Amino acid sequence: MRSGRLRHRITVEQRTLANDAAGQSTETWATTKWLKNLPARVIETGHVEEAREREQTTSHKRIQIDMRYNRHITSEDRVKFGTRTFHIDGLTVDEVKNGMVLFCHE
Repeated sequence: MRSGRLRHRITVEQRTLANDAAGQSTETWATTKWLKNLPARVIETGHVEEAREREQTTSHKRIQIDMRYNRHITSEDRVKFGTRTFHIDGLTVDEVKNGMVLFCHE
């Protein structure tokens, strides 16, 4: 993977569950040093509409993120790109584990 194409910086956050003072489980998002400030190429690939209850539809932006392979990233994580947050729908890894593509929505 050519590094010149990876001109953006992203942070990957992983879901964690924490207990609050009342003992209730709360979902939080955290990151580690291995998932901060990663070089990537972020491409907006279009919109997808989803049918919701009562025949309402919502539109999400579809995002593709090309980056170097990182074994810590899964489809359960999310990506921060500046002030934007992308949820990972799926990912592919190339055969020699040099690069990976994240398929996300905003």
